[in-house]
This record gives sequence, C-alpha cells and structure tokens, in this order.
Amino acid sequence: ANLSGNTAIIDLSNSFISSVSDVNIASNMIYSIVNTLTELTEVNTVKFLIDGKETNFANCDFSLKEPFARK
Repeated sequence: ANLSGNTAIIDLSNSFISSVSDVNIASNMIYSIVNTLTELTEVNTVKFLIDGKETNFANCDFSLKEPFARK
C-alpha cells in the first residue's frame, strides 16, 4: 500500500476479484478494507488497483475506478 495525500492506494491481484459475481459481496469486500484503513488518521479514502490498473470487478457491475470513502 502507498499513501498519496490522504488516499491509500492498494494494488491487489486479479485473483482477488475474479471469482466474485455478486455486487453485494464485492461491496462488502471493498468496504471492509476501506472502513479498516480509514480508521488511520492519515487515510480518508482508499483507491484500489488490480495488477496495477484501474478496473471493475469482472463478473459483476462494481467499479473500482474511483477512490472509496468510509461508509
């Protein structure tokens, strides 16, 4: 993970998202990470990259292209 301003940038492998086909599961996975990292005072948002690229979950309509804030 890297920090750019107040945004934590997390680069995950494609295997993290490749088997997820339900938008609710995708959301729960992402926000569990976001809510944990935003507990740190220097982190307000979390940006996810998959193998170094902005992308979506392959099997469901859930975008990872924008940073996520705590829910």
